[in-house]
Amino acid sequence: MLMGAVYRDNTLWNFNALGNPLDSDMNGVVGSFMK
Repeated sequence: MLMGAVYRDNTLWNFNALGNPLDSDMNGVVGSFMK
C-alpha cells in the first residue's frame, strides 16, 4: 500500500509534466511498470 502510493505519486507528477493529467490515474500505474 505504502509503496503503491509512492509509485502513484511519482507517476502522477511525471504524467503531469508531460501534460496528461487525465491519463495519469490509469496510465500512470502502467507507465511506472513500463518504465
